[in-house]
Amino acid sequence: MSCTRQNATKAAEAGETYGFEFDRPESRQEAEQEMPEFSAEIVSSAGTSVATSTVWNPSEQMTASRTPIPAPTAESATASAENALEQLKTIWETASDEEKKAFLRWAFE
Repeated sequence: MSCTRQNATKAAEAGETYGFEFDRPESRQEAEQEMPEFSAEIVSSAGTSVATSTVWNPSEQMTASRTPIPAPTAESATASAENALEQLKTIWETASDEEKKAFLRWAFE
């Protein structure tokens, strides 16, 4: 059995609890029939839908910019190549595992 990968993106809020809601099949056969149209929602603890899954597209994930880049300051405007390396290290520390994998695939193509 195989299924289509899906993703849902939500910037989590500190202290909030999230869960998934989807139509639960009553049997394996029903689950297999529903796979092509499967969709799930991410819901907050208040029951509010905050995101809905979509079919995963790896090319979109490679171009999505989700890692915040610090705003330039007067000091960084005159940054040398050494400071650029330090900035890259800082951004790397805040990147998700998927973002790191995507960067490494790009860097070593």
